[in-house]
Amino acid sequence: MPDKPTSDSQSTPSGDNGQGNRSSVRIKKPRRRWRRRLLGVVILLVILVWLIPYMVSTKPGQRLAVKLVNSAIDETVSLDDLSLNWLGPISAAGLEVLDSDGRTIVKVAEFNYESGGLLQLINAPKRLGRAEIKGVHAYVYLDETDDKPEHRRRKRKRIDSPDKKFGLPIGDLAIISSSLTLIGVDGQSFEISEIQCEMNLESPDRLTGQGSARFGDVGQLTAQMDLTGVSPGGDADEIAGTFEVRTIESIDLAGLAQVLASESPIEAKLDSTVSGKVASSTIQVTFTTEIKGLRSIVPGKETQPVDLNLQGESSIQGDSVNVTAELTGTAGQVTGKLEYRIDDEARKFTTDDLWAAIFDGDFKQLPDFTVEASGELDLVSLGRALPSALKVNPDAEITGGKIVARKIVIAGAAQPKLQGQIALTGLTARTPAALVEYGPITLALDAVITPGKGLVIRQFEGQSGFGSIECTGDMDNLS
Repeated sequence: MPDKPTSDSQSTPSGDNGQGNRSSVRIKKPRRRWRRRLLGVVILLVILVWLIPYMVSTKPGQRLAVKLVNSAIDETVSLDDLSLNWLGPISAAGLEVLDSDGRTIVKVAEFNYESGGLLQLINAPKRLGRAEIKGVHAYVYLDETDDKPEHRRRKRKRIDSPDKKFGLPIGDLAIISSSLTLIGVDGQSFEISEIQCEMNLESPDRLTGQGSARFGDVGQLTAQMDLTGVSPGGDADEIAGTFEVRTIESIDLAGLAQVLASESPIEAKLDSTVSGKVASSTIQVTFTTEIKGLRSIVPGKETQPVDLNLQGESSIQGDSVNVTAELTGTAGQVTGKLEYRIDDEARKFTTDDLWAAIFDGDFKQLPDFTVEASGELDLVSLGRALPSALKVNPDAEITGGKIVARKIVIAGAAQPKLQGQIALTGLTARTPAALVEYGPITLALDAVITPGKGLVIRQFEGQSGFGSIECTGDMDNLS
């Protein structure tokens, strides 16, 4: 008969099992604590993320945010107030941006967004809702030069969109009570004020907008558009619709001219209408511009104004731009045509490249363009309206003469050329001593720029009352 297990042998298994259980309990307890800690960290992170907008909205948070922004840009930003919310409205007030010289370039009085807060912007960025910007005041300084040190220049990365996908967020954007001020070299300014703009993507497919602005003390302009096919992620080729910009009150150009060219003040009124259609990736534009009463302001001298009318049409299809225009008026008549192909590489062409092409025949391809022009200008009308533009002798006044241009052609691309004829006829001028008559002067030119040779004159003829000249050849061998 087998021996009965001793108490030791009986306790061993139970003892082992007990030890194993106790051992497993000791392992599980730390795991539960680790999960609790992880859960606590996650909750803490969620709370911190939730509090970020409210922390940034405090004065210390605003100062820190502004400091971070200023450390990343050349300009200086300041902000009076900022209110961020995950679910509630977003607003900002008193935004100002200064350039590197301490001059104000943008001021924004208020920004308000009340359509869902940050969560709306993050979760549904294509459904904006409504945003309002009040009191945007921008300043453009016309004495700007590209003299910044190299280390202070920031290159902006270009984002290409080869698939032509186009998208706008559904919602409304309003710009209210804003302005743009142009400041000239001498400190004189011209203000485009009362800028109002309302844009509405009222459905995933349709964008409408209207706006208006006042130019100086006299002159008002309005604009409107109605486009379809602008759905988020849509194809730009599907965009279609109309747009129009027109003056409803003549714009006085005197103040604007004083800022742009303070040494040659003028008077004139401008009326203009530009309208266009978009369809099948083609933009068709027609334009009419009337300039009335154009004349220089010359102390102690009465000038006689001229009226000019410019009208034409243009089209943009893909990378091709075509423009035809006609200028008529009391000063004469000129017709012109422009064909241009948009090319990013050709934009890098500089005047140094042009001189190298002319003299050495060493050049990059010029922008692909062709300009054609013909017409005639009455020098008497121009001289009486803009005497400083035609004043060669301060004691002489032009009393007769015309400039006639025929088939002027200027072309770029791989083989640039200049062709055409210009004639000066019937030129007379009155001096204190006598009336001087000049014989007709005609010039005819046919020239090209070729690789390795530079400028090649295939034909040049000049004739006047003093004699004539003819020559052909390149820059090293003219005959």
